[in-house]
Amino acid sequence: MRQIGVVILGASTYDYWHSLDDPRFAASAKAFRRLFTHAGTLGGNVHEQAQILDLYDSPASADDITSQIVEFVAQSDFDDVIIYYCGHGFISADRKGYCVTLRRTKELTKTSSSLLVRNLAHDLDEHLIGKRTFIVFDSCFSGDAVKEFMAPGFLDNFVDDYLMESFPRSGTAVIYATSGGDVALSKQQDTMTLFTGTLVNVLGAGLEARRDAALISWRDAVEQVRKLTKERLGIAAPRPSITAVKSDDGDITTMPFFANSAHARAMGEATLSPATFSPATLSPPTVSQPTFGAPAASPVPVGSAPVSPAPVLALPAPAPRRRVGLMAGIAAAVVAVVGGGVGGFYVIDQRHSQRLTDLKLDMDVRDSSAARPAQAAVATPSVAVAPVASVVAPAVDTAATQAAAKAAQEAAASAAAAEAERQRLAAEQRAQEEQLAALRRQQIEAETARLKAAEAENARRQAQLEAQAEAERVRIARISEAERCDQLAANPNDRAKPDTVAGVYPQTLQLQAKDALAACGRAVGYFPAEPRFKYQLARALQADDPRGALALQAELVSLSYPAAFDPFGWLTVQLQKNYPAAVDAFRKGAQLGDPTAMVSLARMIEEKRFTPATPAEGRTELYRRAAALGYPGAASSYQAALKEEQAAQERLAQEKAAQEKAAAQRAAAQQRPVSQSQPRPQPQPVQQQPAQRQPTAQEQAANAAAMGAVMGIVGGGIGGLINRR
Repeated sequence: MRQIGVVILGASTYDYWHSLDDPRFAASAKAFRRLFTHAGTLGGNVHEQAQILDLYDSPASADDITSQIVEFVAQSDFDDVIIYYCGHGFISADRKGYCVTLRRTKELTKTSSSLLVRNLAHDLDEHLIGKRTFIVFDSCFSGDAVKEFMAPGFLDNFVDDYLMESFPRSGTAVIYATSGGDVALSKQQDTMTLFTGTLVNVLGAGLEARRDAALISWRDAVEQVRKLTKERLGIAAPRPSITAVKSDDGDITTMPFFANSAHARAMGEATLSPATFSPATLSPPTVSQPTFGAPAASPVPVGSAPVSPAPVLALPAPAPRRRVGLMAGIAAAVVAVVGGGVGGFYVIDQRHSQRLTDLKLDMDVRDSSAARPAQAAVATPSVAVAPVASVVAPAVDTAATQAAAKAAQEAAASAAAAEAERQRLAAEQRAQEEQLAALRRQQIEAETARLKAAEAENARRQAQLEAQAEAERVRIARISEAERCDQLAANPNDRAKPDTVAGVYPQTLQLQAKDALAACGRAVGYFPAEPRFKYQLARALQADDPRGALALQAELVSLSYPAAFDPFGWLTVQLQKNYPAAVDAFRKGAQLGDPTAMVSLARMIEEKRFTPATPAEGRTELYRRAAALGYPGAASSYQAALKEEQAAQERLAQEKAAQEKAAAQRAAAQQRPVSQSQPRPQPQPVQQQPAQRQPTAQEQAANAAAMGAVMGIVGGGIGGLINRR
């Protein structure tokens, strides 16, 4: 005989998260437990071999519960292991694990205080070898606290993939109440969850479509649950799923497992309906058989032979709807009573069958009071779904006819009330279906909006990245043009140029003026606020378009760009012969620290076009400052100017000394007394100073050459200075 181990876990009440409490979870777990304590469910008397570990609403921690489950499975020799969970399930925050909540799960630490399915599966793995294992998850994803973990569309394949990855061993099946992102819904009037409640009803009623089969499989049951759920809720119904890893013996989900109650009914065996499924109702009930005008007969078990050999009117089995069964039962009763014949009928609703019994008893009382004896044996309808024979007396008087008419009226009223109730329930179901459809539409619209927003955000980020890349490309291109302008046209003496740029002199610039004009023109366009590029553009333009260069230099002078004052001054001299304006430009450039302007101002002093008012503007000081700033040739010019200045100072000192000596001699001569007795002194012949030798023509030519060399060092004349700038 099969040894079956059943583990039931989950929670319907939460000590630290009361918003998740749901009593339907506990009712579902109890109903699932009863399935395996009822011998008829498994097709044989195996309830003694079905061992159950009930951990539902256990206050133990996730670790303790895992340990109890592993010990339960490891210490027993089970053929089949069933692990059933009913409660809330959610995806972990990292979206890598599936968790189920327990009684001690806390809202603040939901992940660490819940049971991670993968951990349980890994701990059980070696103990499930050689066993058929069925994992049943009736998990609800509708809790407000767990919605935040699931984006729309995320669960499409996660649950299936994750659970099969967690239980990869062959011979394992996973059954779960919802597929993808569905919610394990229940209607308000339901006392159990949608999945477990429907599964219990399916196993209690059996499969009519397979009434020839004594046993049905897990897959048969789950597919019937899916069908009934869809019929009840429409397109909005969640989709229960079953998945298995095939073993060497085949797909265990298709192997016979449960007894088929429909087959038992077809074979005339007593079964329990889903509505009355309970361990307390395992034995078939008995009912009394009252007669008209006679004491009630002894109890007759359901399914026993009729008390009279009267002919039996056989009716077909009714549809599984209560209204149809009710009408069939009432119609059979009317035929039996009014027609005086004997009829047999099905009754599947105990309340209406009891009502018919009361009507017949009432008719019997009426006949007895009128002293009209009548003998009739009437079979009381059974609560079991099996035909029952009834016997009525052939003689019916007016009172019986009236009672039958009253019964017919009441039956019609009951049918009308049942139809109204059906319509009300249908309207309620339609309203719920419409609400669910609206909810689905809202979810689809929200998902569509989210996808569109994500697409728009991706497009925005892509455009931003492209814009940044384009800006970087333009920046690099601009920097490249700026560097090229510096390389082609920078002034070596411009203190504003980068230190890494050597600069070029006018002679070299003239050879590459065309390229310099193009590069510096683009650099000015890219960096209009940088005066250096405009200055270098003017340098490149000076040889071919001096007036254009003068306009640019004038603009730079207004901006007090130091290097612009020297070329502005010489262009003013070249184009306008305006020396005072040039001197003024040289003075301002020298004051701003431009060495070229210092040398040009010293040249103006040498040409007697400017007389310095202070020693700071003296020729020697200007050369000294320019030499200190590294201006080429300024050091030698400074030395020459210094020697000339010293020679001039020596001449002035000698002249001053000679003048002072002559003055002293004149004063001494005036103070000397003249004696008359003494002979007048004879004037002494004046010793003539040797005449200063005039330089020869050859010496004059040499001096001129030396002076020319000095002047060449200083600047080479006005024209040379212009070209330097």
